[in-house]
Amino acid sequence: MNRARKQTFARFAPVTLIAVAIPALSLLPAAFFNRITPSAPPFPAWDKLIHALLYAALSGALFHALPTNAKARGASWIGVALAAGGYGLIMECCQRWLTVSRGFEWLDALANLSGAAILAGTAGLRVRARRRAAGG
Repeated sequence: MNRARKQTFARFAPVTLIAVAIPALSLLPAAFFNRITPSAPPFPAWDKLIHALLYAALSGALFHALPTNAKARGASWIGVALAAGGYGLIMECCQRWLTVSRGFEWLDALANLSGAAILAGTAGLRVRARRRAAGG
């Protein structure tokens, strides 16, 4: 594999892996999670934290895939957050329409968007701060 292909793979492989893992987890029957989670969750709404973390990971992978010059632009951060949050909204719809044991939840969709937005904004601000520190 030549250098350009390796760089392309390194940029887009994380997005691809996460984008495939999310529907695999989202569309599993609810009974699967009942077997692996404790009967009492560790704290209220812990599943919303899981949603936020999954979509933060997707947002981080999307941000990583951006061209270097786009990472400091606020519009890119918004695009990353909306892309990841939109994907989460689609997954919530798929849970409603494609499964019998799962359903659409607005709070899950909000947690997806929140995790994506927090990560995209944080990553973007870090890139800007590094550029300013480097004199660029």
